Formats: sequence, structure tokens, C-alpha cells
Amino acid sequence: MKLPLLLLLITLGYAAYAQDMEGYRKLKNKADSLARADDWLQSEATYLKALDVFSHDPLLQRNLASIYLKMGREKDADKFISLAIKNGATMHVLLSNSSIERYLKTYPKKNEAYSTLARQQKLVLNMEDKKSWMDDHRRTFTENNYYH
Repeated sequence: MKLPLLLLLITLGYAAYAQDMEGYRKLKNKADSLARADDWLQSEATYLKALDVFSHDPLLQRNLASIYLKMGREKDADKFISLAIKNGATMHVLLSNSSIERYLKTYPKKNEAYSTLARQQKLVLNMEDKKSWMDDHRRTFTENNYYH
């Protein structure tokens, strides 16, 4: 493949990604506005559309969990609280939402379980970072024949 064609494909890929992220931001902002207006069903639908575009945003997952709590759907809320933690949300981020804060104060065992999950997730991410650094280090030394 010739370099100009490769550059064109890369540029088009980034353009498509940027367009997707712009659509995601619009959906997220619309869902946030609907949530503030207490239109929970429309907010839920819009958050779910945004998750179809970008499924790893812990803040969006936290906000959707909050909507589910307001709707009395605790199992759905638990699912999205767990997803938010797995995607990097800290307990501080979760507790900054008043619905989730009230929920976890009402159910201390869940609060304890989520706190444990958040600590475990932080450890996993730290280990993955260290492994990535070691893999990069090993690859660099191998490629440059430092081990021979």
C-alpha cells in the first residue's frame, strides 16, 4: 500500500471517529438535560443511545445508574454502577451523584462491596500499566539487541 493512500485511510478513520465522538457528546448533553428536567424515560433512552456510540464512559454509566435509581430499578442501577467502576470511576465520582450517595448510605453492604470493587479495579489498572511498561521496555531492549 502506498503511503499517500495509507495516510488518506488514517485521516478518514480519525474523521469518522471525531464525528462519532461529536454525536456522542450531543447525545450525552441531551440526556443530561432531560435528566435535569426529570424526564427519566427519555433520558434513559438517550443515555443508552450514547452508550451505543461510546460504551466506556464511567460518568455516563453513573448518570444512567442514577436515572435507574430514580425510577426504582435498583438491579439496573447496580449493573451500571459496577460498569462505571470497571471503566475507571472512583467512589468519589460515584458519591458525587446524590441519588447514588443516598442509595449507598441506605445499603451499607452495597457501599462496602462497591468500595472493594473500586479498590480491586484500581489495583488491576495499576498492574496493567506496569505490565504495559515492562512489555514496552522488554520490546525496546529486544529490538535494539541489548540482551545479546
